[in-house]
Amino acid sequence: MADSRQSRFRAFTLVELLVVIAIIGVLVSLLLPAVQAAREAARRSQCQNNLKQLALATLNYESSNRRLPPGRYGCDGAANLNCSPGEFARAASGFLVMLPFLEQASLFQTIDWTNGPWYVPKNAPERNAAAPHNKNLAIVGTPLQMMNCPTDTKLPFVDFKPDQEATGSYAFCSGTRGPSNGTSNGAKYRKNGVDGVFMYLSDDERHGTALKEITDGTGKTIFLGETIDGHAQETRNRWTAAGRYADGLRTTQNPINSSAGLGWQEWSADGYVTVGSFASRHPAGAQFAFGDGHVLFVSEDVAIGIYRAASTRAGDDDAGPMLGTP
Repeated sequence: MADSRQSRFRAFTLVELLVVIAIIGVLVSLLLPAVQAAREAARRSQCQNNLKQLALATLNYESSNRRLPPGRYGCDGAANLNCSPGEFARAASGFLVMLPFLEQASLFQTIDWTNGPWYVPKNAPERNAAAPHNKNLAIVGTPLQMMNCPTDTKLPFVDFKPDQEATGSYAFCSGTRGPSNGTSNGAKYRKNGVDGVFMYLSDDERHGTALKEITDGTGKTIFLGETIDGHAQETRNRWTAAGRYADGLRTTQNPINSSAGLGWQEWSADGYVTVGSFASRHPAGAQFAFGDGHVLFVSEDVAIGIYRAASTRAGDDDAGPMLGTP
């Protein structure tokens, strides 16, 4: 008869158990970066798709209106330009008029343009004191998935105003005229030197740039890029609003991922500073949509001259293909 002791289950010794735990720990430590990389790849892909859809929406808008949407739907009263009728009063983002081309026609129909979506009391500091028209509080406070990059760690609403104002992760590119221009018209209008595609409307304009004005070629010209921390005052991005270097407008004067204290910056009368740069939470760069609809990831170490050249509409340059690959 066989010895019953030989058939008994042999338990792990303490040393063997520790070895197994150590092996599992090593495997997990090796696996975690791969899992995180896979998750970031998925987030980056979704972000890329959002930018592509936004770029295509600008082209669909152009097909209907013969011009692209403006960067800012509404002129600047401080510039003593024609700011009537009322719907052209102030600070509405070009993203608003793109809503019908983003499958958001019903949301677009809710906008009350009577006095402009953002009525600003006379002489009030525009970017901080501006309050939404009461009838448009709902749309101002509506987050849109299309406007949010999954990698962006921003909060859904700004944290510096009492009313809910939904944030976004994307902005139009107005070219190279950045914070060094301060509050001058040279940071706002085509006729004053803004060299990108998206800018303020002026006088009696109702739409933005014509495609024929982009002599560099749409495939070589940046239309949109990423932003981060849209909830914070210095980096704010309310998808329904636009202003020089802020909200739905950015420039390439400063390098990608510049932060306050680095490069050109503008100090406001309210004591905060903005650098107006494109930025992302993707490692070492950001994604940009070009005028033909393709999207590129651009390294934050790209030569500043090449980067700026790709943001102009008529610089006779060939910078677009030098930035990177889709």
